[in-house]
Amino acid sequence: MNTVLAAPAHRLAALETAAAGPGGDRHILAALEDPAPSVRERAIRLAARYVEPAVLGELVADGRNAVRRNAGLSALERQGPYAVPHLIA
Repeated sequence: MNTVLAAPAHRLAALETAAAGPGGDRHILAALEDPAPSVRERAIRLAARYVEPAVLGELVADGRNAVRRNAGLSALERQGPYAVPHLIA
């Protein structure tokens, strides 16, 4: 198997394991900046499910890192109406 292709697959598997364990939020947030789009997309899905909207809102305010900002926006969009009260506050 090509090692270039194996690396994102390995990171995806590690993300799934880490997200379910203690400190999963930290691993999910780090994966939002992964260079592989497949890893970032999975991290966005996990963030929408497990990361509080207030934390994701902080990512949106990051004016220096467009990748983090866009990932935070995508996760908030997936949270839908659940995120609205947290963002208003």
